[in-house]
Amino acid sequence: MKNNNISSSHSGYIKIGIILILILWIFSTVIYNTFINYRLLKNGVNTYAVIYQKKHVGSKGTLLTKYYFIWHGKKYYGESTSDDSYAVGDSLLVYFFENEPAINKSENALK
Repeated sequence: MKNNNISSSHSGYIKIGIILILILWIFSTVIYNTFINYRLLKNGVNTYAVIYQKKHVGSKGTLLTKYYFIWHGKKYYGESTSDDSYAVGDSLLVYFFENEPAINKSENALK
């Protein structure tokens, strides 16, 4: 009879551990994204990107805007769900890190 109680208590600890790991992951992701957004606005370089595609994603009809910009002769890509009012071919202000242009966000995504 004691074996059932022991295995039951172990599964309780495992469930608590999984929940704590999930909470820590969510919390660290939110903090990281907030930090990146702050740094992009404060220290990032801005330029205009060209929107090349818009499409609906997910079951709620979220509109995904895909864009590219050129920096030092190389093309970089980004995407945003915060730029519904723009059309394909429009210019969009984006911020990026000069030493890592692949990390970029549109101005509206940073607000």
